[in-house]
Amino acid sequence: MTRKAIIGILALSAVVVLFLATSWIDGAVVRARLARADRSMGTTLPLFAVVHRQVNSGLFSSTVEVTYEFNDKLFKSMAAATASAKKTAYSGEAPPSLTLRHHIQHGPIPGFAMLGLARIDTEVVIPEVARQELRSSIGTDQPLKIVTVLGYLGGGTTRIDSPAFTFNDTRNANRIDWRGIKGRLNFTRGLNSQDGNLTLLGMKILDNKGTTATIGQVRFDYELKRTFKLLYTGKASFTMDRLAIAMPQQTGAGNMEMRDLAYNVVTTASGDYLDMVAKLGVGSLSVATLNSSGVHYDFSLRHLHGPSYAALTEKLRGIYAATLNGDGKAPQQILAPFREFGAIMLEHQPELTIEQISIFMPEGAAQMSGKISIPGYAHGDLDSGPMVLLPKIEASIDIAVDEGFLNRDWGPPSPPASHSTAKARAANAPAPPSRLEVMKAQLATLEQQGFVTRHGSQLSSHLEFRHGALTVNGKPMGPPGARH
Repeated sequence: MTRKAIIGILALSAVVVLFLATSWIDGAVVRARLARADRSMGTTLPLFAVVHRQVNSGLFSSTVEVTYEFNDKLFKSMAAATASAKKTAYSGEAPPSLTLRHHIQHGPIPGFAMLGLARIDTEVVIPEVARQELRSSIGTDQPLKIVTVLGYLGGGTTRIDSPAFTFNDTRNANRIDWRGIKGRLNFTRGLNSQDGNLTLLGMKILDNKGTTATIGQVRFDYELKRTFKLLYTGKASFTMDRLAIAMPQQTGAGNMEMRDLAYNVVTTASGDYLDMVAKLGVGSLSVATLNSSGVHYDFSLRHLHGPSYAALTEKLRGIYAATLNGDGKAPQQILAPFREFGAIMLEHQPELTIEQISIFMPEGAAQMSGKISIPGYAHGDLDSGPMVLLPKIEASIDIAVDEGFLNRDWGPPSPPASHSTAKARAANAPAPPSRLEVMKAQLATLEQQGFVTRHGSQLSSHLEFRHGALTVNGKPMGPPGARH
């Protein structure tokens, strides 16, 4: 055997040993990460607890099976609070649980198909009887597929997929048309930054009474970056194309339709301060006799002291976890973090602004905007009680309402006239004024006093609260003795 051949054999042996060692180490690293994630649930998601964990380790692949159970102490306290002479749904039974089985293929070439730390295929463990029912009804026993690919730099990508299927409940004549889920979630080491999207392609439920519930496409998008240890800045959005409920056997409030629901939040950081802007809107809404062409609620919270808010969040999370773990004294401590860190945040003069609260109807619209701050707050003000803040609050509100909106009959249908009322009307007795007539008379009085301003068919008012006094359109508002 030549020298080159010997060197080649030794080099190949070293590569094989290195590959085997790397695969084993990668498996240990991934299993340790999963274990740390489960342990952290005690503080980040204490509503659930890990009650069973089984690990089967291998050289090229491993299996980790974990059972999560609804927090037993919380469950028992809820059951005790709702206990009655009649047995409750879960009395004497184990709390609801969920088991996940992670099939891990170790790096450096997981499954000999890619480069990376690991590939994890996660399945929801379903009892065999339920598996058979799923296979016969929808054609698969795994309606949800979750695949995570981990890189060597600590980040990774999770893909979520659920196929479309139709489930027919032959025993109860119910039907579910499921159009599937698709998602891609990206994350860096320690979840310091995350982005992704998750889309529910739609769903329709039909029961044996003819009631139909329809959900259009639902999408969640986010792009976040960790700041101040526990908080995130970035943007997140939630949209829903349509939500409709139709009950042929009923009329009125049982039937509704909502279109183009959107909720967007953008959080930014500048130095030690956070600004958050949130917008909630509905394109159209129809419930019973209410038909709206738009509903909006937009607000912002600016100049929020980030380190104090993060510390408050951490304290509250600890109290919440202790409460769910059976610490009876923990709920009594819930106000302490607010007293400690809330005062610090007020010193930095945050400002809450209502950009708009509005509703648009065929008859007209109603809109409101405003803001509130406490610019005069100083350290120690709260030591004398919250009432000391009253003279330091500065707030303003603008209200604009179309007359047609006010003239709409918002009340329930009037009850049928009693026999005595009918007899009085027959005797030409004057009928009592309607709610609409009373409201019009009150508005006319407020308009004469200058508290309401008219611009064509629109009525508006500007309210301000400063130095402990309320004014409307610049005029003092309150009991005569309190006006100056």
